[in-house]
Amino acid sequence: MKKLLSLLAFIVVLTFSGCSDEPAPSITESTASIETTVLETAETATEPPPETTEPSLQTYPLNVGKAYYDYAVSPPDHIYNTLGSENGLAGTIYTFDGTVTAIEEMTASGFVYPLAKVDTDRGPVMVLDMYSAVYNTSLKRMGERNTKSHYDDNPAFYQFPNIGEAANFITVYMGYSQAENLPTFIYGASPDIFTIGEYEDPVFAQFEDVSE
Repeated sequence: MKKLLSLLAFIVVLTFSGCSDEPAPSITESTASIETTVLETAETATEPPPETTEPSLQTYPLNVGKAYYDYAVSPPDHIYNTLGSENGLAGTIYTFDGTVTAIEEMTASGFVYPLAKVDTDRGPVMVLDMYSAVYNTSLKRMGERNTKSHYDDNPAFYQFPNIGEAANFITVYMGYSQAENLPTFIYGASPDIFTIGEYEDPVFAQFEDVSE
């Protein structure tokens, strides 16, 4: 039965082909035409390039509140070659991106200050971790209970990024270190940082102005 149906179909094809004024295209010609069309479409079709977004850098230290983050601005060029007493910007909250090139310690007045040297797009800077220095000294002298009653920040949040790591930093400007020939910043920005650095807290002052 299948053979009979196939034969009938073949006869019908021959009959209609014979009735046409123009010769029917052969199977080979039709296939070639279809293949050519597919190839041309594939060659000329263009896909939009995939969207790429730069990953955002981690902000350090890890405890910076939104009010301080929003208050931070990029440092001006002249802090890279002037003293804090000259430019009058000590106590300003600055943010910048940079790569840690070294992590060291500095001892002064009985405190051991962890510090990081950071390469930025405007030049190298020094970031001084005053909070960890003061907190750790207070632990030894006053004990954990008294220390926690004086300082709210968790010292674990003040770890520096690893050497070679690029990060975003929130800092408070101190001035220019003539010993290191580098602009120097206090690591972080919080009520505790401004108390330790003995600077007026601009965020707290702003809230006071609003409440009045």
